Amino acid sequence: KAMKWERILLMCIRVGIFLAAVTPLLFTNKTFFPTLAPQTVYFRVLTEFLFALYLLLLLESRAWLPRKSSLVISLGVFLSVLTLTSLLGIHPGKSFWGTFHRMEGLIAFIHYGLFFIVLAGVLKRTNDWFYLFRFVLFVSVPIGIIGFLEHFSLTDFLTAQDSTRIDATLGNPALYGGYLLFLIFFGILLTLKEQKSAWKVYAWVVTVFNGILLLFSGTRSAWIALALGIGFLFFSLLLLFRERFGKSSRSILAGFAVFLAIVLVALFAWQRQILPQNTPWDRYLLLWQEGGPSENSRLILWSLALQAWQNAPVFGYGLDSFARLYDTYYEPSFLREIPEFEFYDKAHNVFLEFLTASGIIGLLAYLAIFASAFRMLQKSWRESHSTISIVLAGLVLAYLAHNMFVF
Repeated sequence: KAMKWERILLMCIRVGIFLAAVTPLLFTNKTFFPTLAPQTVYFRVLTEFLFALYLLLLLESRAWLPRKSSLVISLGVFLSVLTLTSLLGIHPGKSFWGTFHRMEGLIAFIHYGLFFIVLAGVLKRTNDWFYLFRFVLFVSVPIGIIGFLEHFSLTDFLTAQDSTRIDATLGNPALYGGYLLFLIFFGILLTLKEQKSAWKVYAWVVTVFNGILLLFSGTRSAWIALALGIGFLFFSLLLLFRERFGKSSRSILAGFAVFLAIVLVALFAWQRQILPQNTPWDRYLLLWQEGGPSENSRLILWSLALQAWQNAPVFGYGLDSFARLYDTYYEPSFLREIPEFEFYDKAHNVFLEFLTASGIIGLLAYLAIFASAFRMLQKSWRESHSTISIVLAGLVLAYLAHNMFVF
């Protein structure tokens, strides 16, 4: 009976994990934010239910505890630091609950931590993760179709914040770009590691589809991050498996150089208006225009964040405090770059947001999570020489680059 009850609990938890993957599909026009509220409430309730089942599972067998690792420890330290600095912040209640506009706060991070523990405890085999990645890619298809229709103005399914960019069901093009970044690397991983040709083709087709949608999202930070991650992946595989490639390695490098040259020529031709103009490429052009308004506004926000941090360098001001900081340190000179009607509650740089929210200890705790992840991937590579480690390292690197410009 005990074994049967354990299997039932395990099955329920794994089904719940797959249900969590459909979170981006939820939306309703009955709330002020059609996607944020239903997705957040759904995920939090589901996480609480899963964690309760997980505790029951641990009562049956301690074998389902997460393996001890530096990643688990660093995550625990990070959550502890966020809790401490939020309690010591300028508005503990707001730091805990967050705002209706963002629905973040400490309570959000606690739920992410609980979900991580469930994942680490229950999904112990590589195939468990492959099943999840396949399903996540499957869920991305209807979301992508909505984004595709949105790009060509074929539907007003959801009201987009920016009519020139797509956000599908994520409510913000930047968030959708980050979501697609993970999907693309999951697809690359499955394309490389799937044993059956049908699954390889499936992963490749969905990945290419999501890559096109990433272009339509106009999320330049995700573009840069993807280029950095894939560049790391390409040269790492070429270097680490040079014996397998043998003499063909020079041909591969030459092919990559030719591909890069074609892309650069196409971009130059578009910049000279030889090629047709369109919105995604317009946003690419802004990357190379010095003094663009969006770039200058970010520099102002970053400068403001650093100025505010100097007055609370150790513990910061607590989560969701940047709106107060923006109001406090705002200067009339900002009007030259930031319109009067715009008000920022985020620094648009994750590292600076943690620096102002939790001080230097919060930022170091956050970076320790990624340092632990890289260390584990390095150890995994030394033990198995599996390309899984390289792909995931590329994803972590890309995610860090993406976080330099978003919230």
